[in-house]
Amino acid sequence: MGKDGLRHETIIIHRTILGSLERFIGILIEYYGGAFPVWLSPIQVTIMTITEKEIPYAQRICEKLRAEKFRVESDFRSEKINYKIAESERMKIPYMIIIGKKEVEEKQQETKTTSQPTTLPSLSLETAKFPFTYYVNQIRKKIVENWLWSQNYPGELKTVVYFRILKSGEIDGLKIKESSNNKIYDNICLRAVELAKPFPPLPQEYTEDYLGVYFEFKYKE
Repeated sequence: MGKDGLRHETIIIHRTILGSLERFIGILIEYYGGAFPVWLSPIQVTIMTITEKEIPYAQRICEKLRAEKFRVESDFRSEKINYKIAESERMKIPYMIIIGKKEVEEKQQETKTTSQPTTLPSLSLETAKFPFTYYVNQIRKKIVENWLWSQNYPGELKTVVYFRILKSGEIDGLKIKESSNNKIYDNICLRAVELAKPFPPLPQEYTEDYLGVYFEFKYKE
């Protein structure tokens, strides 16, 4: 709490040699939910074949990509292609190259990206006496831009976060109002609000001390 009676972000400077790299990697894993961007992903591309007849051609594709410094994994197992795709998606590998008879004959490859969920965020206010639609849209936009959820989760998740926007645009009372029962998902929702602050100051025409906000983060596979 600052001298002005408002909450302020606390900054801690911590220096260490041992353990700092591990903590940073842990932060990245939590932030991206394991679905790293292509440049950071340990495996950038998986090359998979439909039958064993395509293996020689697939191996040449692997060699070409590795020569270009791509991090490539091959999957030439005698498993069904849908099983291979599902497994690659669970591992959150950004790209998959699928090679079958047609690809060998035409010297082309089918490229598939890891599927992304449908996300449906919505915002509601604690008061009905707030006619400033432009301000609400600004809040929604800032939070959505900082909401990163790319895990493949079977089913539906919903988290409702509550917080108050003070006159200055700072926030107070951030908490989970309705949990999804998925701790990682709940934390990512809280983090989206934390990263979005500070918000613009409340409109001068609004006379209350704060604006209560409910933000619903909804995920459907």
